[in-house]
Amino acid sequence: MINDSIENSSIKFRQEIGKLTNIYLEQDTFSHDINLLKVTALNAFIRDHVLHQQNSTKGGAPNKTSVSILNQYIDRIRKLLSTKDVYQGCTLEHFQMIVSLLQSIMIYYNCFLLQLPLFNVSIDLLKQIENNTVTTIETATGSGKSTLLPALLIAEGYDKVIVTQPRRLPCSMISQRVNSMVKEDLTGWAISGAEKNVRAKILYVTDGLLKERLLNDENLITQNTKLNKSVIFFIDEVHERSINIDLCLALFARLLKLNPDFKTKMKLIISSATLDSSVPDLYRNIPGCTLSVFNLTSISTRFPISVNRVAGENILDLVQQ
Repeated sequence: MINDSIENSSIKFRQEIGKLTNIYLEQDTFSHDINLLKVTALNAFIRDHVLHQQNSTKGGAPNKTSVSILNQYIDRIRKLLSTKDVYQGCTLEHFQMIVSLLQSIMIYYNCFLLQLPLFNVSIDLLKQIENNTVTTIETATGSGKSTLLPALLIAEGYDKVIVTQPRRLPCSMISQRVNSMVKEDLTGWAISGAEKNVRAKILYVTDGLLKERLLNDENLITQNTKLNKSVIFFIDEVHERSINIDLCLALFARLLKLNPDFKTKMKLIISSATLDSSVPDLYRNIPGCTLSVFNLTSISTRFPISVNRVAGENILDLVQQ
């Protein structure tokens, strides 16, 4: 080909070289070696960024259960890289796919560092969410429902997680907290009249704003919505049972009942420190809608909680104090 290119200037040698290169790659002569190098590089990344540091967390030595859970997440990432077809090969696209695996590892690791109680049961919880359309979660305050769980869902590959809060201020504060936790701009927030980074994978919104979207936005989720994995709607602090929360719950029940195809495109998480039985009952009789009730009210919180009772005091005086 070199001689032909010299003798005949009309030959587009760059295209010919490209064709020959592609033929060579298709013969799979060294793909196996490339895949082994990927695995070696991944193990080196895990060793340098996770394993060498996992014995020291902000709260001291990590508990054994959390270490075991983290190792299970890491082993699963290793298995994905070694066995899943989308990661096998030596094209640019194959290498770009690895970035998402590295991001997932760091999310898992940063969630582990917090040592929040929910992390210890997160694999079982995530499995229930994956296998069901609606999942209700009842755990103690401070266990990590609002912060840790949305981040883990993104690490699991879900396209978008929309989390509601009953008030405006927590939307921005929790968003900042999660970004600080995972050390990247993973979240955004939106309230009536203000928003930030709304295209982020995790979006914190007021339940009133989500209610308006459910009522007025026909394109919030449709049969034509293309997803790698489901969109998750996460209704948090349901124990407050405001009008907006109850309307969101009812609108989602109606949406799932009228649009059976949406069950493959969305999942609903209902979270609360205390959950009335009427909430999961709302979804039990929807045809084709599977429901999981995840109840861990006995789960411990990271910090001790003490109750101080003051008898005979005026409530207004106590508030001022």
